Amino acid sequence: LEFCFATKKPALFVNTKMKVENPNWQKIDCVPVEISLRDVLGIAMDKQDLDKTLQKVKELLENPDKYADNIRKALSEHFYNQGHAAKAGALYILESLQNRKNKGDRS
Repeated sequence: LEFCFATKKPALFVNTKMKVENPNWQKIDCVPVEISLRDVLGIAMDKQDLDKTLQKVKELLENPDKYADNIRKALSEHFYNQGHAAKAGALYILESLQNRKNKGDRS
């Protein structure tokens, strides 16, 4: 995923067994972002379909603009304050501290 976000280029993902940190993840009604974004940022293939790799790579290379647009959209939907996260974080902290101070003054 990082490659796609950094370069705005698609990737070919091979669906292998997931590394599971939370064995109860399926109890949550949510697909992991690492899985859900694969077909947005590129093409996901199952291991038994590796004979179609050349065809899929050609498809990725022939549609760079489509994937770049998809990648930009996914980036803006999943990551906030791009390019100015430090400033946004600092403003949030300052605002939180000011709110605490104001609440203390009224007591």
